[in-house]
Amino acid sequence: DVLHIFQQQWFGIRAAAGSLPGYKLAVGPEGALDHASKRALARKIQQLKPQRIVIHGMSEALGDLVEMLAAMGLSKKLFLVIHGAPAQWCSPLEARYAFRAFDFGRSGKIRRLHVMKPGFELPNVPLYKPMLFNISPNLLHMSDFAEKISPSRGGIVFIPGWGTWTKNIHTSALAAAISECVRSVIVFDPNFGLPSFVNKKINRMIFKDREQTFNLILSSDVMMNVSMTDCHPMVNVEAQALGRACLRRPLFLDALEEHPYVELTQVSDVTSVNEIRMTLERVLAVPLAERRDLALDYQSQSDRISIGRYQEFLEL
Repeated sequence: DVLHIFQQQWFGIRAAAGSLPGYKLAVGPEGALDHASKRALARKIQQLKPQRIVIHGMSEALGDLVEMLAAMGLSKKLFLVIHGAPAQWCSPLEARYAFRAFDFGRSGKIRRLHVMKPGFELPNVPLYKPMLFNISPNLLHMSDFAEKISPSRGGIVFIPGWGTWTKNIHTSALAAAISECVRSVIVFDPNFGLPSFVNKKINRMIFKDREQTFNLILSSDVMMNVSMTDCHPMVNVEAQALGRACLRRPLFLDALEEHPYVELTQVSDVTSVNEIRMTLERVLAVPLAERRDLALDYQSQSDRISIGRYQEFLEL
């Protein structure tokens, strides 16, 4: 049995870890656990006797938990996945967390470490090199729903990200809004705005939960996640698992890059409104059923890679 541990408030990591087979343990926000509570949690994990323990991401609480589990003699069962990139180290907090994870690997407190960024290198750290792929969530309970729902009039685009400039939402939304093929652009920001003469297509919503996101994916023609930087984004995985194409930046994955789905949906220059618009119109020109089949085939192959590599990473 595998136990996956992650911070509850990190949406992307929670979705990625939560979709993997095995037990799940969500840790509350920083400061939610005092030292005694962390110690009690470590003892409960020890009593569970998992075959492998995978820590997803790093934080003060997760780092302390690793220290405690290693002190209990569980180092050979401990594996750590960093869902991030060195570009984030401009944040002192991100740098501190990442460097602590590397110290765990160098000191033997964990068995293996993986950074979900292709081409990542660091000497004297027990790195797993092939890139770990995120896996689709279990959507069996939505399969009938997915078959029935399709855009009623067409031209609906969904951009699920919010927050920092790295998600490139304004560029994507502008590209969609100026396209004659697009009727509505859904965004998760009640205050989102574009120049007034192209602003009328924007449909602003407040994020509620993951099920709401899935419903919006299914009721849209296409999703957009043309971000400035990403590892293996779960929003793409979720859209593809539901049979919806998702525009993407170049992810530089080490498998499936020649799949026709990638050729259809990938934007080379994520700063170009024109290129994003042309890519979007290229996708919308493909019949919905054909787009669905392409997305499902791509995601099915990606899931097989994910399972195989996690088994290899965890030495199962």
